[in-house]
Amino acid sequence: MLLRAERIQPRHRVACSLIWLWRCYAAKCGVLYVGRYGNAIFAAKRELIMFRSAVLLASLSFAVSTALAEDIPTRFGSLKINDKNMLLFKNLPLEPEIQGNNSLSVIGTYQLGNNDVVLIQDNGGTACPALLYFVTVSTSGVKATSAFGTCSDLIDAKQASDSISVTMPGFWGPLGSKAAHRKAAKEKYVFVLKAGVLTQNGKLIK
Repeated sequence: MLLRAERIQPRHRVACSLIWLWRCYAAKCGVLYVGRYGNAIFAAKRELIMFRSAVLLASLSFAVSTALAEDIPTRFGSLKINDKNMLLFKNLPLEPEIQGNNSLSVIGTYQLGNNDVVLIQDNGGTACPALLYFVTVSTSGVKATSAFGTCSDLIDAKQASDSISVTMPGFWGPLGSKAAHRKAAKEKYVFVLKAGVLTQNGKLIK
């Protein structure tokens, strides 16, 4: 049966055209088309809603990804923690890479002479809540220490004139006895970065 052709108002032409542009997409979603003008307009409006929803979801995904990335400004360029928990310098991974277990966070940023030093915390789980990195940025580039710490996340960081110290207690994991936990809590570890050299209680950390 032939259907009578109806005149479509100019303001509806774009909406009617979109229905045909989105026909393949809509067919996958189970949308059935009918030939009458009124139904075509209704379907086109429905497709516009679907299109706007898809654009909104894509925008939200981008916004979340951007929000998760954290910029850390220094005098020599920005460090960044991206959405994959990896530390970048000028948008490139460090060598060797620093990637967080669960996440990375910034404890503090310090100026030591001609260097900027950023104290980064790698946040883990109950077995080892935290490890630390000193990341030094200068005109010659970026350099990081190896991971250090006792696994405790009870951290006290201080800057002296030419050094940065991090003090923390010992740590026993969740399987340790109460006596072991008490003993570890009474222990004191002091890590010091001075002239690019990291020490633990006065002993060099390689």
